[in-house]
Amino acid sequence: SVFSGPRTDPDDQMINPFWDFYSNNYLSTQSSGKGFTGIASENDISGTAINPASINIGKKFQINLQYTYKSNQPWLPSLNVGELSLRQQLFSGSVGFGYRVNSHIQLGLVYSNPTAMKLNLGEVIRTDEFGNEIGRYDAYDQITQHSITLPLTYANENICFGASVGYSLYQHRMKYVITTIEYPEGL
Repeated sequence: SVFSGPRTDPDDQMINPFWDFYSNNYLSTQSSGKGFTGIASENDISGTAINPASINIGKKFQINLQYTYKSNQPWLPSLNVGELSLRQQLFSGSVGFGYRVNSHIQLGLVYSNPTAMKLNLGEVIRTDEFGNEIGRYDAYDQITQHSITLPLTYANENICFGASVGYSLYQHRMKYVITTIEYPEGL
């Protein structure tokens, strides 16, 4: 069967489009300079995710390295519940290699991290039944996507055709509650 897009649990609150406003890393250097417009204009190897047919490698080889930085953002400060914030996960960027086989065919290999975010939920203090502190930890909800893409482009004077094959790994890590159950001896 052919599958496109991430397979997610419909009840998963983190791996869904709601968080794209912060979690998406826009990873095309040439397209970002154009405000992510001009999807049909020529692009370097970093434009693979936007439009593989737009790749134009001027010389025999092309190497692209880029990094995206996002500042930490307060999340729902009106709740007054602590330090809720959205934070960037390192590494947010991509590494690409393009190769011009001949005057018509180009191919490449791109690793990218198109989605990365950590929702910091602040410090959690654990207490026993008498209110004595027994531990502290930082709670969080974190999503990360790693992608490897293999683009192939054919272009002549009249037409450009591009396709890419990719593999994406989605990771969702969370740390909310740590539970310790101790039974008295003999039970």
